[in-house]
Amino acid sequence: MAQPSVGAPKKSFDLIPLVTVQNLNDKLYEKRKIGALEIEALVRECSKNQETNKDKENNKDKIYLIIEYISQSFIYKTSSVNSKKGGLIALAATALGLGQEVGQYVSKLVKPVLKCFVDQDNKVRYYACEALYNIAKASRKDILYHFNEIFEGMYQLVGDSDGNVRNGAELLDKLIKEIVSELYPCCLL
Repeated sequence: MAQPSVGAPKKSFDLIPLVTVQNLNDKLYEKRKIGALEIEALVRECSKNQETNKDKENNKDKIYLIIEYISQSFIYKTSSVNSKKGGLIALAATALGLGQEVGQYVSKLVKPVLKCFVDQDNKVRYYACEALYNIAKASRKDILYHFNEIFEGMYQLVGDSDGNVRNGAELLDKLIKEIVSELYPCCLL
């Protein structure tokens, strides 16, 4: 059965098993982590099939739809802190599942995470730092296309009232500096 093009309405269970969605929404970190691992495996399978040209366009569409579903359902259209935290670790898991293919999806992964940098809940802001750290770790140089937005967000978070958020922002800052120094070693003093 052919997958619809990106943007077409989809039910979550057509893309992601219902138990995975429930795990990502759970209040327990362990359950959300299980949901994220399931997302990673699902995306890895789609990415692997894309590399071997098995229904390449359908798998690419499916990956975009999964990212869009997670972004909309767990970040943009919810006020639940647990859902946002589940969505953030699911986006990071998606980046890990994509492996070498992450570069072409980085914009779709980064934007919802950056939105959570200004969330009212400090745990959501911390999870956003952690998610962006993992996305940057997976995508390396491709994350730099969003350098300005990331820098603005980190600038806000380094002065955050919560110590964990500040620490997360500092770790992200170190990783971004490491990536920049790998690409531009001649610019280091």
